[in-house]
Amino acid sequence: TYEAVFLKDGKVLYEAVMFAGLNGVMTGHREGFSISLNERKPSWRNNPYDLLMNIADIFLGLPQVSHVIRDTLQECETYACAFNKLATEPQIAPSYYAVSGNDTFEGAVIARDRVGPAHIEILSNEQWYISQTNDDHWTGICTIRCSYVHESMDKIGRDNFTPDQLVDILSQWPSNNEHSIYNVLMINQHNVFDSKLIVNYKPAPI
Repeated sequence: TYEAVFLKDGKVLYEAVMFAGLNGVMTGHREGFSISLNERKPSWRNNPYDLLMNIADIFLGLPQVSHVIRDTLQECETYACAFNKLATEPQIAPSYYAVSGNDTFEGAVIARDRVGPAHIEILSNEQWYISQTNDDHWTGICTIRCSYVHESMDKIGRDNFTPDQLVDILSQWPSNNEHSIYNVLMINQHNVFDSKLIVNYKPAPI
């Protein structure tokens, strides 16, 4: 796992957290917006038919989800462009995209099907944060990881919240578990891209 800096004409275009051997981007930031990927279920881990669908879509020329993020970071200059591309670009598998911008309420989680959005949640005056684990929350699913993040954020409150508190919440079990690899704090307005490896040997909650 490493940090990569992508240049264009000698200038930094975007930063990303990468895995050696892969050329797709899971988490990235450029001036104007940031993107993070989360696996969406059902997936090939639960249903072999989904794996066959993914393979078929590759042969049809659809991009991997990590390539959609890479292309968005390369091609878009604004949050609006990134949001629209992540919501509409056909791709080989379902996913969750978290995307944020610089202005008030420029933040969303886009739950994707292969050909378009399944659900979109957007920041608002009433909803000051959005959290996403690996489940379709809008259907009523909220696992222990989901509940932990919501309870922690609600306890702190909008007026007392700080970035350090968010990092602390996401560093604790059950948000941080044996499947966790890294956390990234991205604050677009201040050009912050702060990634760190995390380790927790406690099992991922079911």
